[in-house]
Amino acid sequence: MAFLENDEAEMARQVAWATGKTEEWDILMGQAEAAAFRGQLKKSRDFARQAEVSARKNNLTYALGNISGVRCFAELWIGDVATARQQCAESLKYSDSEASFVASGSALAGDVATAQTVVAQQSTRHPKNSLLNRLWLPQIKAAIEIKRGNPAAAVETIGPESNYETNDVTSRLIRGLALLDLHKAPEAALQFQSVIKTQGRSPSWIGRCIARLQHARALAIAGDNSGARSVYQDFLVLWKDADPDLPLLKQAKNEYAKLTTN
Repeated sequence: MAFLENDEAEMARQVAWATGKTEEWDILMGQAEAAAFRGQLKKSRDFARQAEVSARKNNLTYALGNISGVRCFAELWIGDVATARQQCAESLKYSDSEASFVASGSALAGDVATAQTVVAQQSTRHPKNSLLNRLWLPQIKAAIEIKRGNPAAAVETIGPESNYETNDVTSRLIRGLALLDLHKAPEAALQFQSVIKTQGRSPSWIGRCIARLQHARALAIAGDNSGARSVYQDFLVLWKDADPDLPLLKQAKNEYAKLTTN
């Protein structure tokens, strides 16, 4: 809640409360997610390393799976893809319950074989789990198709929006990416916009930040230069304290510059 309200003082109070407690790793990962959301990858990595130390000290195996899973997506979107693959694999090693969350990241990072294995295992182990079979596994399968260069199959696999997506925006992000690959920019823009507007759970998830940049790109491709400039500006304000050497930040600045000179 403090993150959503930009209440830095309250965020700091929660961090101070958790120091030395069993839950410390979770608060540290909240800091790691918030830092990645703002493009501060170095700080995010540092918080994640601290979280890992805390989790190991308390023998929290599930926590190690969660930490690696969160790191997987931060690296996938704004860091190093090879590290993303490694972190995804690490997460799956520690926690089966993280599998459906992490495997779409594995696929987008290029480890399609691991993602396929997760789909096969999870569908066999949990055939009656509605959320798994109607939401999470289609996300993984669609991510696999995107990585294979089959965006049309990805859109078909993930299907139209459903009530299962109410608090989970991952499907909309993946659907938007596939639509953008299909050169359906207006439709993609709507998906990314929906990700941005829907708070739901995990408000500091890096995918919500990336949706802002993808929204700007989709609007630009659709020919809405004015709208694209506005969204690029919002993204660059969000990343005003980002690591200056991030390739994605440089790309965003270059794309925005081209729009302002046209």
